[in-house]
Amino acid sequence: MRRGEYQNRVEREHLDEKVPVRRAPDVVRRNKTGLHGSSCVTA
Repeated sequence: MRRGEYQNRVEREHLDEKVPVRRAPDVVRRNKTGLHGSSCVTA
């Protein structure tokens, strides 16, 4: 994923709710319909 691409997806898909996940490097975001995303990237 390119720099800034995740932020565009967050705004486009309205991923407004942040869900903390224990032992995850970052929060998971989701919208009202259950669509979710995470900015965690592995090499």
